Amino acid sequence: MIKNKKTKIATLLTIGLVMGMTGCNSNESPVEFSIGMPDVAHVEFDAKLKRKYGIGISGEFDLPNVGVIKVIAETPTSGFGLGLNLDLQAFVRSTFGAEYSEVNTLPTGIGFPDWMPGPLIDVTYGKFDSKDIKWHFYFGVRGPKVVGVTAVLNAINEDIPSVNIGYVFYDKKGNVVLGVQFYGPKVVAGTLVEHGGILIGTNLSPLLPAGATQATLSADGIAAVSQALSGGPVKINGRTVTTNVTVSGSGARKIKSKAAFNRLMRKFIQSTQN
Repeated sequence: MIKNKKTKIATLLTIGLVMGMTGCNSNESPVEFSIGMPDVAHVEFDAKLKRKYGIGISGEFDLPNVGVIKVIAETPTSGFGLGLNLDLQAFVRSTFGAEYSEVNTLPTGIGFPDWMPGPLIDVTYGKFDSKDIKWHFYFGVRGPKVVGVTAVLNAINEDIPSVNIGYVFYDKKGNVVLGVQFYGPKVVAGTLVEHGGILIGTNLSPLLPAGATQATLSADGIAAVSQALSGGPVKINGRTVTTNVTVSGSGARKIKSKAAFNRLMRKFIQSTQN
């Protein structure tokens, strides 16, 4: 599936994007993943791209009262990905106390991707940041239980156009397993206002037993999960089978060829290696 917002790209180009970037021209699944509940209070998730593109960021973050989020580095044998080991309290607003804000946009002011509807809890921890990268962690507490991480990269500056390129990977039931989005900087009247970055995330709601991610962790929700776990811990291994590609942003009209798209993608990927 291909969507293209605010610009029209030739059919040949869009076919090239999907085939060239997601591996859809082979029998391989673009993403392999696993999701499980070792007990009624925790969820584990792991998803990695099968192909390697040179994406250079990674990190492991232990968030108080929430759990561990991993931005998985590429290795010689596997690609970029996302790992979670979360307490289900991560989807209860009070977990974060006063150290959070509810937002509808990424740091540059662009809206979240369609698969990641806001408002979302935006949590930041200065101890994880450096001079080159700032991290934001997102949690859905009102609607779908989405989890996302964005790295705002100093290397994505005014030299890169304000274009957003997103990939969404679905399982055979049409559920979102993994989303990855590169987004350009916010530039106003030629002045850099905010650096761009890369976002990775998932929607856990349809992948877990019914009731598992109820916002208030009600008694009924706990009972539903307990019943699902009656035969032991739940774990599902799967693969994605379809991919959606979007191109948007004020500079998207300039992406008129496959070559232009590839040049921009190289800039985005190189920015993660600095």
